[in-house]
Amino acid sequence: MALAPLSQTLVLTADGSPYLLTEAVKIPIGAIAPPPSPETTYANSTEMFANQDGFLASLTALQQRMIALDPGTTSYLVDFGTGANTSTGDTVFAALTKLQNWIAAVEAVANAPSFSGNPTISPASGDTSITYTAADPTILNGTITTRQWLLGTTVIGTGTTIVPGAGNTGQLTRKLTGTGTDGSTITSKSTAVTVAAAVPPVTISGTPGSATVGTAYLFTPTTSGGSGTKTFALTGTLPAGLSLNPTTGAINGTPTAAGTSSGLNVTVTDSSGSANLGSFAVTVSAATTPSTGILANGVWNDAATWDDTQSWKDAA
Repeated sequence: MALAPLSQTLVLTADGSPYLLTEAVKIPIGAIAPPPSPETTYANSTEMFANQDGFLASLTALQQRMIALDPGTTSYLVDFGTGANTSTGDTVFAALTKLQNWIAAVEAVANAPSFSGNPTISPASGDTSITYTAADPTILNGTITTRQWLLGTTVIGTGTTIVPGAGNTGQLTRKLTGTGTDGSTITSKSTAVTVAAAVPPVTISGTPGSATVGTAYLFTPTTSGGSGTKTFALTGTLPAGLSLNPTTGAINGTPTAAGTSSGLNVTVTDSSGSANLGSFAVTVSAATTPSTGILANGVWNDAATWDDTQSWKDAA
């Protein structure tokens, strides 16, 4: 098959239509498919024209590779550049070389590895005691080779989840590294999450004492740790006259009857959680009876009494 004149349009079609040359460029790029085997490479135009059947086979292979890059198109215009001597094969050879180089470049981009997005971390904020979970993107044209949790620049884990642990405050990120089928390496990194120091959980302590009928009573538990507003609640029934302050946790009031109230408990709750005092009892004693003695000779004597003459009479 003889070559067409070199100064016209080169149209590559699937049905073997004539191959002509032009300097226009119109090569659409669409969906990517795996390319067929590479076409024959010629060292020079003399070698190329020595076997026209092989040359046309190369053009057909190039056309197939372009169709693989854009399956929806079967016709392409190729910019081969202009040459002073279009009566030789040099211009055709230049066009073929240019086409080969262009397709190789497009295929390299099409086959380069890429991530479908960046990793994300949930939750978006927290402290060193909680679990953070990563959602990793997929990789195209490659394999994910390393998955890392970074606190600043220090690797602290590789799994899907991480609990930073005490002292590991700072900027937490997720970093992926992938290797492409072409041997290249790419990375993808998440937005940083600020990890704060963990707040110690709230605690409550103290031992309520006994009470006396008619005497003011007060017990206030001690709390530590935790964060936010604290509220207190009582389990059980306090002795009559006593009550719990839900804001301070204090048990106060004036008991009105003797007896013991058991199975009591005080619970404190804040944003860190809750803690309880533990079961306790409050015993209320009866009021002390006033002494019936008198002051005799300047000394209080419980056993002293008045005699019939209204004079002091010390007890024996």
